[in-house]
Formats: sequence, structure tokens, C-alpha cells
Amino acid sequence: MSAMLLEAFNLIARGRRHLAGMSGAAKLPLSLHEINPYLDRFEPPIPEREFIRSIIRMDNVVMEHEAN
Repeated sequence: MSAMLLEAFNLIARGRRHLAGMSGAAKLPLSLHEINPYLDRFEPPIPEREFIRSIIRMDNVVMEHEAN
């Protein structure tokens, strides 16, 4: 199941929005804006509410890691 979550995260993260500024583009955290299209198309491997929380937690880890 964790492999399915990672696969879903990678697919969702490809649709990540960026904020363009004078110093370049900054990644924005994933939100329901990026997660919902996945849920419209695919059945989540775990209950939807838990799935959304898991995707956001994984994104928080990635964003923190990239910030350091």
C-alpha cells in the first residue's frame, strides 16, 4: 500500500503550482486543487480523508527537505 501512496503522491505532485517572481519560481504546497483531480479519476488505496492527509504530510516532508 505504501508504494501505491508514493505513486499517487508522485502523480499528484506533477501538477504542483508554482509562484513566479523576480528571483525565479517557487513551489507551492499541494492542496485540494491538485489532489481532487486524482480522486476524480482514481480510487484511493486508503479511505479518502486519510489519503488526503497522507498526501499533504508527504508533501510537507518534501517541502521541508528541499528548504534545507
